[in-house]
Amino acid sequence: MASIKNSGNSFNSKATYIRPTKDILVSNREAEFRKMFPNLEVIELEGPHFILQSQPEACAKHIKEVVGDLTTTDCGRGAASLHCI
Repeated sequence: MASIKNSGNSFNSKATYIRPTKDILVSNREAEFRKMFPNLEVIELEGPHFILQSQPEACAKHIKEVVGDLTTTDCGRGAASLHCI
């Protein structure tokens, strides 16, 4: 995440960023990410840079919710999802 550069493109698909509140390795770049992903959902979890290791249950819960949303989206409305592929 720290090395992502905005090429000026934006993506209208859903995007989710699990952001640790005590990450000292990657600064909070939410505003920059929102330029690339206007539909960005930011989930803040208390913890350090390695949030997946320090809060695996909480991360898994949010990831399951995001994937569940992708697989249940109604394809008839033109929404791209795993279910439509």
